[in-house]
Amino acid sequence: MKQKQKLLWVDHDPAFYDSNYIGMFDLTKGIIMIGIVLLHCINDYFDVLLYDGGGNIAVQLLLSLLTISRYGSVPMLFMICGYGIRRQSVTKSVKSNVKLFTIPYFCVIVAIVLCVVLKWCIAGGSLRWRLIHDVLPFFLGLHPGTHLLAGSFGQIGPVWFFFTYIFAGIYLNWVLQWKQTWMQILILAAGTAVALILIGSPLPFCLQQIAICAGFMYVGMQLKRGKILQQKVPVFALLLVYLLCTFSTTVGGWAEIGNNIYLLGGVDLIVAYLAGIVLLWLHQKLDVLQGILADGLRWIGRHMMWLCCIHTVSYLMGPWDRMAAYFEDSPLVGLFLEIFISFIYAFAVCFLLEVIVKKLLNFRRKRYM
Repeated sequence: MKQKQKLLWVDHDPAFYDSNYIGMFDLTKGIIMIGIVLLHCINDYFDVLLYDGGGNIAVQLLLSLLTISRYGSVPMLFMICGYGIRRQSVTKSVKSNVKLFTIPYFCVIVAIVLCVVLKWCIAGGSLRWRLIHDVLPFFLGLHPGTHLLAGSFGQIGPVWFFFTYIFAGIYLNWVLQWKQTWMQILILAAGTAVALILIGSPLPFCLQQIAICAGFMYVGMQLKRGKILQQKVPVFALLLVYLLCTFSTTVGGWAEIGNNIYLLGGVDLIVAYLAGIVLLWLHQKLDVLQGILADGLRWIGRHMMWLCCIHTVSYLMGPWDRMAAYFEDSPLVGLFLEIFISFIYAFAVCFLLEVIVKKLLNFRRKRYM
């Protein structure tokens, strides 16, 4: 009992090393969700993604440890999603996924519209332009927007992950209707190749991301079938992937899945696959952590899709550029303030939604009893 009240402790139960189900990733998803929010906040003040150490060898060595994370974080998340994929009829897959997606995505659109109207009331300008720039991308599923369409449209922000996960799941389930493994791989590889060829085209509905990330999800399925995460990985394999990520970054490589950026083309995508597998294996070793802090991270992981939707509104509609300009002389103060506001807002709304959903479910149960 005392151990459960500790902030953090390690459970040596061998069962934690043999788990092979989707719920075992809650801690990992929580860590990644925290990292996503922190990264978005930090990028308003420091361009950490493209920072190369400024010629300082010590800093460059430290940053090299993050190259696996830069390449593998998003692939890892989609591999986790692949753990939950089961082949079912195409019709059932479409219905279940669309049902899961519609209400949260609609709520995000409503929140964005309300924020846009509020901004217009405060700052003025063209309401029509604001609606086209900020709201229309959600109906078109455009991500990214600004750097491809010269500022005509915005983007849908972090919710692109939710959007892509849902429709990549539908696409992957269709691929799984082919029972031959080689046909499944052939179709996914062909789709990935087409997506890479069209990577510079601003296609709607996250089509490139769907085609590419379905491959990550398929790998997640194979990791589960082969119980790869429960096996011991040679240190040489980890070192090899680390050196590959570092070398790729050194020669100008960079994979940014959400924004369809692959500076070395297909090579970056191959590195991303390898980094995703290694990163997932490394993160999964942390599942032995227990305690108040670990339970909090697991709560965040279980609500990752909710937080993704909630954070999208904050990320796109928050006055972060103005705040960064205001704290230009003391960026650390502005950064900590943005981090504090972003997390408090996200957790408060998520907790409120959880309470509302529980009450609605209890009401429905009592009604039909």
